Amino acid sequence: MGVDPKYRHALGVTIRKKRKSQDLTQEELSELVDLSRRWIQKVESGRSNPNWLNFLQIMVVLELDPTDLAREVGIVVSIPSH
Repeated sequence: MGVDPKYRHALGVTIRKKRKSQDLTQEELSELVDLSRRWIQKVESGRSNPNWLNFLQIMVVLELDPTDLAREVGIVVSIPSH
């Protein structure tokens, strides 16, 4: 069972918006995360799922907050209080 395509697409759109807001090209982002430009292109278009490590690298480089990212992608995050 794979990731719902709507989440892949939303994740890609969010990554693209954040990359562009930082005036980075796909090539520059790919160099910063040590992945191919083609792979970045596939993730941004929703045709590929990043694995966890690659996803974390992108989040760090683009300074993406996990909770904000989940909300933007449409995933409801509920953190229980202690």
